[in-house]
Amino acid sequence: MPAPLAHLRVVEVVDLRGALAGRILADLGADVIKVEPLCLDAGRLRPPFAGDVAALDRSLPFLFRNAGKRGAVIDLHDAGGWRRFCDLCAHADILIENLGPDEERAHGLAPAEVGERHPHLVHVALADFGLSGPRAGWRAEALPAFAASGALHASGFPELPPCWHPGYLAHDCASIFGVAGALAAVLDRARHGRGQTIEVSVQEAALNGLNPWSIPLADYARLYPMLPTSPRRNADGAYHVLPTATGYVRVLPGSSRQWKAFVALLGNDDALGGPEWEMPLYRLVNGDVVRLLATEALRERRRDEVLADARRRDVPMVPVNTPDEFVREEQTRARGYFRTTGFPQVGAAPFAPSPLNFSVTPVVLARPAPAPGADDGTGFAERGADPTRGGGGDPVLTGCRVIDLGVGAVGPEIGWLLAELGAEVIKIESRRNLDFLRRLTVEPDTPNRAWTFNFESRGQKSVCLDLTTARGRELALGLCATADVVV
Repeated sequence: MPAPLAHLRVVEVVDLRGALAGRILADLGADVIKVEPLCLDAGRLRPPFAGDVAALDRSLPFLFRNAGKRGAVIDLHDAGGWRRFCDLCAHADILIENLGPDEERAHGLAPAEVGERHPHLVHVALADFGLSGPRAGWRAEALPAFAASGALHASGFPELPPCWHPGYLAHDCASIFGVAGALAAVLDRARHGRGQTIEVSVQEAALNGLNPWSIPLADYARLYPMLPTSPRRNADGAYHVLPTATGYVRVLPGSSRQWKAFVALLGNDDALGGPEWEMPLYRLVNGDVVRLLATEALRERRRDEVLADARRRDVPMVPVNTPDEFVREEQTRARGYFRTTGFPQVGAAPFAPSPLNFSVTPVVLARPAPAPGADDGTGFAERGADPTRGGGGDPVLTGCRVIDLGVGAVGPEIGWLLAELGAEVIKIESRRNLDFLRRLTVEPDTPNRAWTFNFESRGQKSVCLDLTTARGRELALGLCATADVVV
């Protein structure tokens, strides 16, 4: 069975900051050609290096982010190189670039020019601050991009300097949103026969992907001045990072039942067992008290014992793993997540594929990153004809029906993204156990005015069913039977 995107062809003109987008598409089966200039991608010199030997073919960030792609070395300033590049675009489905507005204009790749020259092409333009506005021409490397999203301010413990996540986390958010937008635009092209531009601001994508609650929290504070205008650091907020004798754990006791179980695990019912502590907002405002008491209760206990106790009590708690611990962990090994590829310079080292497991079509990791100067001159095969139907103008996922059974953040965030792309999304909640984010409000008994819930579940319709009853389950299954996607 072919991989799910085996029919798509992608041209990529990006550096390391935008390379994850093409890597994801390649893992899903797309034929991705990475275009490098004559001087090659500067990311080839990004440490760390395989075997600690600095060389153009040994940068681990480059090898990881460009696995699965073919390579082409093209001088876009040369007439022959430009013709070759245009031929690639003429036969491609998607163009991904992060040149920024000035370089786009210099290379003839501004959205209007691409749309006129290649009307079929889905053009993904990744730009650090977008393609418009006073900062449109600014370039942000990994740390300032992370900071510009607000995520740096919210990371770590309040008594310590902000904690930077290494790598390209902000840019990776833009890549993921870019992939989602590109695939939605390809679906829209199948209906209407024309491509379009998807512009993704790294700052805006990272704000949505890394620190989204800062937006509704600041807005809510205008109505309720007693709330802080900036959130607590994440390690000391709703998701507590707590030390044990042998490492850290992270815990999110969202519901009243989970909070009571967590208090029982700590053995501190006298201090944390009052009814006021069952209110998520009260716990958030008094997070320093929770961390102080929890640290005292857990610091002498082994982490594996604490985690086992949490599982018995149904407390949502996970280990904070080091990279080595994640690779060695039983769950990781049992799932066989990491692959041994035998790729040059990587050999038998564990290599991470995309974390997608399709029930029918495979995810592929077919080839290593292009070698320095490697140029696959075969290009793409001829494209088939696009539909000639007119119309368009509707959101790209109009007509798609989605059922969202998620709670908290992860499931609903998929729902709002699909809803904002035009899908009809219905969120199903259990009447006996509403989404715990509905309780994160300063107004008692007002579950429809919880700012985090309204932000995370925006754009969705809603129905409450008692899923403990046969009739409730029958109605839920009936809705799922008419949907295209169930989250």
